[in-house]
This record gives sequence, structure tokens and C-alpha cells, in this order.
Amino acid sequence: MARLAADLEAAPAAGSLAAALARSLGDPRLDVAFPIGNRLVNGDGRPAMADGRTATPLVRDGRTIAVLLHEPDAVLPEELQRELGSAARLAIENERLRAEVLLRLHDLRASRARIVETADAERRRLERDLHDGAQQQLLALSYDLRRALSQADGELASVLRAGLEEVQAALEELRELAHGIHPAILSEAGLEAALRTLAEAARVPLEIVGCTKERLPPAAEAAAYAVAVEALERTGEDGLALRAARHGDTLVVDADGRDVAPTIHLADRVGALGGTVAATPRGLRAEIPCA
Repeated sequence: MARLAADLEAAPAAGSLAAALARSLGDPRLDVAFPIGNRLVNGDGRPAMADGRTATPLVRDGRTIAVLLHEPDAVLPEELQRELGSAARLAIENERLRAEVLLRLHDLRASRARIVETADAERRRLERDLHDGAQQQLLALSYDLRRALSQADGELASVLRAGLEEVQAALEELRELAHGIHPAILSEAGLEAALRTLAEAARVPLEIVGCTKERLPPAAEAAAYAVAVEALERTGEDGLALRAARHGDTLVVDADGRDVAPTIHLADRVGALGGTVAATPRGLRAEIPCA
């Protein structure tokens, strides 16, 4: 207990309590967990698991403020309760408050990720509905008009030809709309194919300098594609150079072009997955978790 008090004197840093207790009690597996709501979390705000360890509650004023997870013979509960001093109690309070804040942060991130995932799923559904519904009906109408046109002449042929042109225009608009909602090729063939298709239809030059060929989680691919689309919309007439490479558990997207800069919308889109978007001297870089 004397070593513990010395370790925790002054203002203990976050995370110091478990380490100090582990040293003092000679139990390297010791951890400190905190009951928050109906959950038990560690100092990082993540779920705490006993993993075969004994759980010893630390009680203050009749309320459990923390739980020690330790080897069965490492702690004498009555002695621990009696000997814990003010430094340890301060560390417990600091750790508990930090764990509560971090738990809320993890919950918020998980909620944002679920919102993005739900929105992406809805976009995919709308794209399929447009493709399988309205587009197929227009294609059938186009086929019927072509058949009728092959057997018509004079004024009727002119009317049918004009109608066919309008149907073709509607089909093109519908394809552009469906592609803007969610490009089917992104789901079917992956990020590289989607980016190269985007480059073919871009209003300004889009050079795909390099792109990972492996399939990644749908949310990561959708976020990377969103980065490319927004960067392309904001770049100047000189165009954009794009790289997308996987580094470990992170997909790094570099978009180099004039007037390309991160936006709040893009930061929120990538941040919902736990990633970041930052300005670079040449444009922007997005780092997207893809584990």
C-alpha cells in the first residue's frame, strides 16, 4: 500500500490506477473496471471481461465505484478496502469519470457508423429499385416504340421517333440519377472499378494514380468513393490525381488538385467510421479504417 500511495501521489495520470495496483499486488493481469449504467467498462470506456479473474467490488458510501479484476489469490478484499488511501480514491474517481466520457464517445461513434451504414444500405436499395423497376419499364417501352416505328411511316413515324428520343433521354437521366445515389459497380466490382468508371465520366481530368485491387468492407469503399466524388466536384479545370492504398488496417486516399480541401460533410462522413480527413499541401488526405 505504501508503494501504491507513492505511485499515485499528486495528480495521477489516466490509466495509472490499474498499473499501480498491478505492481503493488504483484498481479500483471489486474485491471480496474467501472459500473456505468448496466455496463462494466475498463478505463478506456470499452467492455471489461473477467476472463476467469475474480471480481472484487470497491465500495464507497454503500455504492460500488469500481471493480477489481484479479487473480483469485492476489487480493484480500477486507484489507484492500481498509488500506486504500486518498491517492487511490482520487485515481478511482478520475478513472471512472474518464471511462464514462470515453464510453459515451464510443457509443456516439457507433451510432454515427450505424447511421452511415443505414444510409448506404438505403442508397443501394434505391439504386436497385430504379434499375429493376423504372429503368426496366422504360427499356420495355423503348423496345415497343422501336417495333412500332419499324412498321410506321409518315406523320406517325415522326411522332414515334420523337417519343423514342424522349424515352432514351429519360433513360440516360435515370441512369445518372441511380449512379449518383449509389454506383452499382462499387458494390459489384469494388473501389478500383468504380473510380475508373467515375474518371471516364468526369467533367475534368481524373487520373487514378493507384488504387488497391482488394475488396474492402462496403462502408470503407463507400467512404473512399465519397472522398473521390467530392474532391472531383471541387477541383479546378486542371483536374485531379487520386491514390487509394491500404496501409495495414487503414485505407489512405490522397486527392491532389487545385482548390481541393476537406469539408465538414466529408469529415463527418469519414469520421463516422472512425477515420480522419486533413488538408495537405496538394489537396486532401482521408484515412479510413478498413479492418
